[in-house]
Amino acid sequence: MRDYWYINGSSPTFFRYVDWILTVPLMCVEFYLILKVAGAKKSLMWRLIILSVIMLVTGYFGEAVYRDQAWLWGLISGIAYFVIVYD
Repeated sequence: MRDYWYINGSSPTFFRYVDWILTVPLMCVEFYLILKVAGAKKSLMWRLIILSVIMLVTGYFGEAVYRDQAWLWGLISGIAYFVIVYD
């Protein structure tokens, strides 16, 4: 991954998003397990996971697939992010 730019001349966008789509939901589970001691419900964990996946997938669409509509996908991704922060 370190030499990806040197070899291909492009950013490893796809691989970054694959990494995030695996690690961010795991962090949501970890966050839930920490908050479970304080009485967090399991529905919070699922909501965080679903919203984080929506945030990442729509961010990828805006960055790599539908570049001419990046503002729309960025807006959707940003809304999902702010809902996560609000929760």
